This record gives sequence, structure tokens and C-alpha cells, in this order.
Amino acid sequence: MLYDKQPASQKALEVTQYILERGARTMTELMKLLYYSQASSLVKRNQTLFPDPICAWQHGPVVPAVWEHVKHMRGGVVANLSAEERTVIDSVLTTYGRLRAAQLTRLSHSEAPWADARNGLPAHARSTRIIEPCAIRKFYSQPGKLL
Repeated sequence: MLYDKQPASQKALEVTQYILERGARTMTELMKLLYYSQASSLVKRNQTLFPDPICAWQHGPVVPAVWEHVKHMRGGVVANLSAEERTVIDSVLTTYGRLRAAQLTRLSHSEAPWADARNGLPAHARSTRIIEPCAIRKFYSQPGKLL
């Protein structure tokens, strides 16, 4: 499936704000932490944390609508998240938040959801292919996957 441009959902912006408040240093780190937060929610809560699609961009998983929003600095958002949602995100930040952008990129590239979504594309090709939530849930539900 391909991504059609849509504005970022309120929920995705709230999760973004929460992650930024806790120290994401670069856009790359932010995108990977959004991806891993979505994966954690799919595994632990059996539901998405936010409805926005995650695409298999050249340098890893990206939430395009959030990328566009942050890139254009459209103002802050109050992170109105439930305690359960914050717990999911906090566990991801504890596990992955200490990693730098390059480490997060290498990690996401080594995992099946991103790699499978990019299957058949040249390494430097642009892509709007979506990393499907069912593929994310299936991969990260396996024993030994950190989330």
C-alpha cells in the first residue's frame, strides 16, 4: 500500500510532543522512536498508538505526516495521552531513547518490517510504501524482541 498525503492526526502529534519533551535530539531519532512506540503499542495493547501510516523511507521508518508537520514547525501540541499510552512510550524511551540516530537507523534496517516493505527497491530509492501494522505486530511479538 502507498501513502497518500494527509495531515498528521492529533494523536500522532501528541505522541510526537511527548517524545520530544523526553529528549529526542534529531528528526531521525524522533521518527524511529515513533515507530518503536507504535510497535510496542501493537504488541502490548493490541492496538495502534496513533492512526497515521508509517512508511518505509530510504533511511528507515517514517511517519510522513509528522515529518511534514515538524519540518515546518507548526507549533507545539499538548501531549494529552492516557497513563497507559505514556507507559508504552516510556518503555520504548527506556530501551531505545539512549540510542543515537545512526544506531536507531541500523537497528530498524536490520528488522523485517522495514526491510520487507522496501523489498525490491534500490537502496537509495524513495518510497511511500506503508509498513503495515500487522507486519509490525507479528515481528515484535516474537520472543526476544525488545519493546
